[in-house]
Parts: sequence; C-alpha cells; structure tokens
Amino acid sequence: MQLEDSVPSYSVLSRFLTELTEKKAFDSLLSEINCQLEKYGILINKGTKVDASITQSSFHSKKPKTFEIAQDRKEDELSE
Repeated sequence: MQLEDSVPSYSVLSRFLTELTEKKAFDSLLSEINCQLEKYGILINKGTKVDASITQSSFHSKKPKTFEIAQDRKEDELSE
C-alpha cells in the first residue's frame, strides 16, 4: 500500500473486525501478529506509561514576585 492509495473506510474496517470476532478468528490473528512483532524485536512487553498532558492549574503563588535591580556605576566614579 502506498501513501497515495485509497484506504478502507471506517465502516469497512468495522465490518471486518465484526466478522473476525464472530468467526472467532480475531484472537488467533492478534496472537500471530504479536508473535511476529516479538520475533523482530518490535513488541514491547515492559515499560512505563507517562501522561505528559498539559493541563490548566488553579495554583497561583500568593507572594508577589520581586526582582533585585543591580545599580549601574555612576559616571563620576569612572573618572577617578
């Protein structure tokens, strides 16, 4: 299949999945796919799921931010 080829619609895939399930072929097909993925080192059996979703937070610091401003040297200090 190439990128420019048309792909099956959702309803075609849904009917295919339903028929596989009714004929009790889905589990054996999935098992075969998993065996091949494992054979080629693609299947990951262990790992950690991390949810890195960005969410809104109601936290606001009660302390106002303060910034220290450095003093520049004055012109008469430079002439000495």
